[in-house]
Amino acid sequence: MKLRKIFLIGVLLAPLTACSVAGEGGAYDFDCPTSLLVQLSVIDVSESGRDEKLIGERLDAVQQDAEYVTDCEGTLIVRAASGSAANAELLFSGRLGTSGATEIGRDRKIPEVVDETMAEIREALNVALARATPQGNDVIAMFALVSDVATQYTNEDADLRASLYTDAISTTGGAVINAPNLTRADIQNIVSEQRLPRLEGVSVAVLGVGRIGGTVQPPQDFVDLVADYARSVCDATGADCAVLTSLNAVR
Repeated sequence: MKLRKIFLIGVLLAPLTACSVAGEGGAYDFDCPTSLLVQLSVIDVSESGRDEKLIGERLDAVQQDAEYVTDCEGTLIVRAASGSAANAELLFSGRLGTSGATEIGRDRKIPEVVDETMAEIREALNVALARATPQGNDVIAMFALVSDVATQYTNEDADLRASLYTDAISTTGGAVINAPNLTRADIQNIVSEQRLPRLEGVSVAVLGVGRIGGTVQPPQDFVDLVADYARSVCDATGADCAVLTSLNAVR
């Protein structure tokens, strides 16, 4: 299978604006863990992800993470990733929740908390996009970010869940898969050569696999291979894995 060039040159986006809160006017009924929820959301801002519409979709998904964390009174960590883990930008880190005597009363305050949180994330992301040079995508580096958070909470009773919003097409680092004639055997060989963190007990969802910026998208057979790659990487860490082409995490 011969691949055409599918990556866009990174551009400076117009300021990212707020969108409505999905749960506004309704009830929140997330299935919350019994221990402290720690949600890590990683937004891919590599060369193939610097598209205003795509970033907007990924931010909408992060907003759902913020609603989930606020309802469950947990900790939300949001990072923007491009290239190596060392280049990842911290956009937000904090405990979210509401107060009130009843669940209905607490739920009514969730939209305000989420709006404020998302405004902070969008502002930080605009700053990060303005000062960072677009780089290639490295899915292995994203799993290193998950490992960093897992290490921070090693001695705490925490339930770590990570959402990686990325096309998962690694173009840099030690596991490049954007290559002509890529096969499933090639993927297995590439993954077997990586030094991956151990993430037992962590839930990891790789979301938006194969979806790049712009109107021209990769062929489906290549997307299927990318999904196999993302699944193989995740499974090799020992995490509880979900790999989806959509951006909607299953809660």
